[in-house]
Amino acid sequence: MFQRKRKNKPASLRKAAALLKKADNILILTHVRPDGDTLGSAFALMYALEGMGKRVCVACDSKITKKYLFLTGSEDLYPRFKPDFVVTVDIASLGLLGNSLREYSDCIDLAIDHHPTNTMFARWNLIMDKSSAAGVIIFRLLQQMKVPFTNKITDAIYVAISTDTGCFRYSNTDAETLRIAAALLENGARMEYLNQILFELVSPSHVTLQGLALKTLHYFGNGKIAIIRVTRDLIAKAKAADDDIDNITNLARNISGVEVGLLLRETAPNEYKISARSNGDVDVSHICSLFGGGGHKKASGCMLKGEINEVEGRLVTAILNEYFSEEDNRVENAFTSGDSTDF
Repeated sequence: MFQRKRKNKPASLRKAAALLKKADNILILTHVRPDGDTLGSAFALMYALEGMGKRVCVACDSKITKKYLFLTGSEDLYPRFKPDFVVTVDIASLGLLGNSLREYSDCIDLAIDHHPTNTMFARWNLIMDKSSAAGVIIFRLLQQMKVPFTNKITDAIYVAISTDTGCFRYSNTDAETLRIAAALLENGARMEYLNQILFELVSPSHVTLQGLALKTLHYFGNGKIAIIRVTRDLIAKAKAADDDIDNITNLARNISGVEVGLLLRETAPNEYKISARSNGDVDVSHICSLFGGGGHKKASGCMLKGEINEVEGRLVTAILNEYFSEEDNRVENAFTSGDSTDF
């Protein structure tokens, strides 16, 4: 892959629009284990650029979960041609590209992102860390480019923004987010249809997995930290897919009195994807950054390797030491099931 000279410069909406208007043969990269924001942003941008007569494709290292197939059309997204211009959306660091897209690490022309932890890895970097979602930036960028907002574009941006704001319930939902949502509805976004797919429908295997996962629920720090474990054994027992796991992320955080909720999901032997959620003053992006991850103050993630109790102990110790009082700083746990061997 041709290596472009790195500039690592910040880009304004105007500069990003100018770069995209000039470019062709454009490859848009999403992050590994894609969520609605990265996919919705990528496809909205693709539809807009295709409407301008450009050759565009979206690529992802991971298979797309069933929930988003109505948007992507396929569970496999891969580069279909040699690109002349490479864009990333909703990617804070190069590690989130995944193994199969690593070859593009040195030739990214434009990064579009809203994470405060973004590492400015592209030649030009459109980083708007006050935005509730990458989809907000895409909306503003397409306005700057004077692109007509077709039904496909409005649906894709709605997917991006609604999923990253928890259907407009999370603290990152600001007045701008709601104004954009209103504009999307006025332009034909199918709110009821999309909300049902994204937030309401669950599979029987999800119900089974949720029941099994809740049996692993346990606490630290006088009940201020709640943890759920989803091992590969649990996933196999429930016959669950990735979609089924996504909806479990917030269960621990939603418990009254809990300030930090953690989901430890086993992705490979002794390898765990950590999803961290915060209700209070704990900055989980800071905690995750200690382990090579990042994200937002109240929603972040990282990957950790090791035996599950050791992995959990490292996370809990970091949270207790960084944020909680000496009284709370006890690492004894209280398993609600009463026996951790049931996991």
